[in-house]
Amino acid sequence: MNVFRPMNSDESNLFKIRLSIGFGSPLGVFDTNTNTLNNNDIIASNNSSNIVTKNHLSAPTNNLLPQNFYIKYIIDGSVNKFEVFYNDIFTQQPSVQILPHTNSGNIITSNIVKKDLSSNDSNLEIYFSQIASSISNSIAVSTNGTSGLLGFDLEITGPIKLGITTGNSNKGWALSSSNSLYSYFDTSIGTSLSTTDSFVLGKNLCLLSKDGTIKNYTTSTSSLDYSTSVWLINDSVSLTTVTPKLGMTLIIISTDNNFDTTTNSYTSNPTVTLNSGCSLNYSTNNLITFTRQAESIILYGISSTQFIVLNKSENITLSS
Repeated sequence: MNVFRPMNSDESNLFKIRLSIGFGSPLGVFDTNTNTLNNNDIIASNNSSNIVTKNHLSAPTNNLLPQNFYIKYIIDGSVNKFEVFYNDIFTQQPSVQILPHTNSGNIITSNIVKKDLSSNDSNLEIYFSQIASSISNSIAVSTNGTSGLLGFDLEITGPIKLGITTGNSNKGWALSSSNSLYSYFDTSIGTSLSTTDSFVLGKNLCLLSKDGTIKNYTTSTSSLDYSTSVWLINDSVSLTTVTPKLGMTLIIISTDNNFDTTTNSYTSNPTVTLNSGCSLNYSTNNLITFTRQAESIILYGISSTQFIVLNKSENITLSS
């Protein structure tokens, strides 16, 4: 469920439901001569207990409506209305906008009756009239597909149980009341509000891969995974053509695989070789050799050819 915040509003947790009924739908515009719309017919729904019986929803598709949302057509004597069910989506009464669909020469107005948000009956009733009049003079849908009520657009906007003001945070960027920018993500260390001296960690820093693991190299290769910033390197493994990128942070850690704690040595030392033309610390060094288990080096890319060593264990050697 996506929430948004208008640029000129302190409300950060607004949710919008929007529908277009009639033209462009599987059954087209309302036309009881072709597709009779009966009492209790459901014209749009994402509710498994109240499924669509006459699909007049043009946009969006039913599965993109909020869960348990649906619209039912009611004929009660001379009264014709649409009942809208959105249950407990909103925390306060939402605002509602309705635009009837007609052909030229037809003027139709609409009025609504709001109900309690927790109502098991319906949360909103919509009536259409040929002229502004009482609910008892509400009109039915079109009987011929050319005159009368052919469909309608509906927008419902209101606050939900997400957002800055209700305990959780609005994902995305928004203006805060402190004349700063707010984000769901930490933009400064330990805060989601930008400050004068804020800095953003490099976009190329990813401590875990998408599946929540750390990349572990068990065989020598030049095919490297830059989607994660932490690499484990095993005994006798040689990684080649490692290429820096501006803003890249790379942490390489040697494992205890085949490390002899008696002699304090590997069968063959793991190594990392930079790509041709690349180097470390503005020098000619382009080879990193690990001689002990659980040692690490942190590299930061300042260009496409240069890594700066931010930190390394004492037994790691740099050479060319």
